[in-house]
Amino acid sequence: MREFNINPVSVILLDAYGTVVEIRDKRRPFRQLIQLGARQGRKPDVSDAVLLMSQPVNLRQAADLLGILLSDADYERLYNDLRAEIASITPFPEALFVLQSLRDRGFKVALCSNLMLDYAAPIAAVLPFVFDAYALSFETRAIKPNPAIYASVCQRLQCASDDVVMIGDSVKADVEGPREFGMQAFLLDRKLRFRNYDSIPSLSELVKIFDGSPSTAA
Repeated sequence: MREFNINPVSVILLDAYGTVVEIRDKRRPFRQLIQLGARQGRKPDVSDAVLLMSQPVNLRQAADLLGILLSDADYERLYNDLRAEIASITPFPEALFVLQSLRDRGFKVALCSNLMLDYAAPIAAVLPFVFDAYALSFETRAIKPNPAIYASVCQRLQCASDDVVMIGDSVKADVEGPREFGMQAFLLDRKLRFRNYDSIPSLSELVKIFDGSPSTAA
């Protein structure tokens, strides 16, 4: 792992899904929506996910945005799958302890995530923890690794990029993108797939990294 400079860090920036919370019953209703469009003759585009995650749209609005005809039966089926996914959203076992421990050490803790509108409120519902800032793609109109989403965190917390360390489970979105913006970053690699990368196997490692090291936060 490359040398990590703890001294300037005052903000811990975390990805949401796959990092702090997980969907245990994955049904992927929006992927199903795009597949439905393909059966109607609409060719899926690699930018579809980017478009949907950068707009504050619900399921029906997503269908309209993509020009997909959604019957009442199709809507009910996809909406039921969406509700099942939302009902299965659960914090990772160590998440609440780590979040509170970091805040107890004086750090500001923020959330930065690419996600659809419907998946935002459930995070607050399962986490009795209010973050110091939120950078959600459908609000910022930019998705990771677009530097605009990282810049929004710094603007909201009035900090410099090198005051921030980002942690998430995507190499491109949570490590390479933040580093190009000037942040420090760790890859959360629970399955140990990237042993040669700068990674940590659990969020609990953050407490060990920062334990006994004073934050520069005010």
